[in-house]
Amino acid sequence: TLDEVKKAKLYTSQGDDKMVQWYKSNGFNPKALSANDIPAQLKLTTGMIDAAPMPPYPALVLQIFRDAKYMLDVRVAPLVGGLVVTNAAWNKIDAADQKILLDSAKAFEQRILADAPKQDTDSITTMKTRGLSVTTLDAKAVTDFRAAADKLVPTLRETIVPGDIYDQAVKERDAFRKSK
Repeated sequence: TLDEVKKAKLYTSQGDDKMVQWYKSNGFNPKALSANDIPAQLKLTTGMIDAAPMPPYPALVLQIFRDAKYMLDVRVAPLVGGLVVTNAAWNKIDAADQKILLDSAKAFEQRILADAPKQDTDSITTMKTRGLSVTTLDAKAVTDFRAAADKLVPTLRETIVPGDIYDQAVKERDAFRKSK
């Protein structure tokens, strides 16, 4: 349940004070660490953390599964990254170069949409062969999880993400979901 997740000592990025405060204000127990410190802290029975939310591939690369033997298989982070450019900066770019940038971004998006799910699946398969236990939620639990997440997301507005950018992102997300 969400209450159980909130009790866990979660890893969050070191130096990201806003994110630490966001977690705390929503009832979580964050511990700011560098990604390199995660494996060592998970090994300790008195470690600072006992959970490390992250996508499967980084969990495989960092060998997180060796000391955190359980994974909840729920897809929560489809955004790979984003590039935000001011209008002033964008308008300084030649129109032909703008087209090249947009075409490159679209090609990258298509490649990621095709490759990332397979990379996640392969990473999970590899970790399972090395002792990872994966918990898959039933339909009701997924619905409950998503509902809890949907209640948390708006708290990012103005705390982590400027309001106008948040509003535009939600508008684009909703439009994307309607198109699928």
